[in-house]
Amino acid sequence: MKIKEKSISFLSVILSVLVCVSLFSIPAYANETNELHTAAIGYDYPIKPGTSSWNELTDHTKMIEVSQIPDDTLKKLTTNELIETVLNYPLLMDIYAYDTLQQGIDAVSKTFNGIQELYQREDAPNKLIEKYQQMPVANYAKTVTSKQIFDLSNMEIILRQDEIQQKLNTSETEKLEKEVENKYFQKQSQKNIYGLTAASSYSVMAEKQGISEGTMSSYTVYTPKGTAVQVDKNAEQLSSAEKKAANNYVATNYSSATLLSSATSIYNCHSYAWYSQSTSNPYWMNYPNSYMTDGSYDQSSSPSVGGKVYYSTAGNEHSGVVTSLGRKTGYYVTSKWGQLGLVQHYYTTCPYYVSDSALRYYYR
Repeated sequence: MKIKEKSISFLSVILSVLVCVSLFSIPAYANETNELHTAAIGYDYPIKPGTSSWNELTDHTKMIEVSQIPDDTLKKLTTNELIETVLNYPLLMDIYAYDTLQQGIDAVSKTFNGIQELYQREDAPNKLIEKYQQMPVANYAKTVTSKQIFDLSNMEIILRQDEIQQKLNTSETEKLEKEVENKYFQKQSQKNIYGLTAASSYSVMAEKQGISEGTMSSYTVYTPKGTAVQVDKNAEQLSSAEKKAANNYVATNYSSATLLSSATSIYNCHSYAWYSQSTSNPYWMNYPNSYMTDGSYDQSSSPSVGGKVYYSTAGNEHSGVVTSLGRKTGYYVTSKWGQLGLVQHYYTTCPYYVSDSALRYYYR
């Protein structure tokens, strides 16, 4: 599909929503009431990123394990407290380590009991909308925090999930779409802060409708055996503020890993591992299967330096290059983390690791 066609398709989602919203007779909800809202605190995670206890964790499954909410505590949290707990989940920004926002929230929600509980609450839609209305759009790049940028985006992503959308009544739907529209236009005027996250709500909606977003064009690259592989060429979507926030997330939450190159939306893990290890790589590759099946690479039962590792768990598919073997066990990988940066890490210290049995090794 051509650049113009894809761009118009995504814009049509936004425009169609804005037209519908303009028909609603709804006032500006952000200033609807002078009622004071008491801030909910939520669950206090016992092991937090940046602490020595967290820094000792080099297995992503252990990071997930220590961040689960005890069942008895989970049921006692009010929905407002649960929302704060979800927004403070240490691994929530793993969402952006995937090729799309929807893939990211799917991966994160299937392993975090806080989001799973939120989806089940009958009052979740109303409480989420109330919280969303209270969240301001940042307007000063020098003082904006990572949490200000990504909490808003994360809230928009959660509100678009089927588990929440199915519970919305007509009034709540109208209220939500009006607030999404208001915030979208505000973020559009702050392009130095909001890039990828400017239209998080509409991006997820477009993906659910099977519509490609952004301005991109399709190209063809070839495996060593000559099999054609489709790739996309994307314009950079991340703002400088988003890049800084994304880089800080990796540095804090995956402290044993090394960030080699800044966050970017231009290339992804498959393109880096299979096509080109240059940070000037201009392509995004969605399906690397041909490299593994056409004879270009042989499969092995163990990793080798310079070889490829493929994380094959459904929903967590990821490719990397093996850069060194551990002194006693394991090995280190260099891989591009979705919209996040290029990272060198122990093979279990990444958002995609589930088990050793899901790992596939290839060499030439």
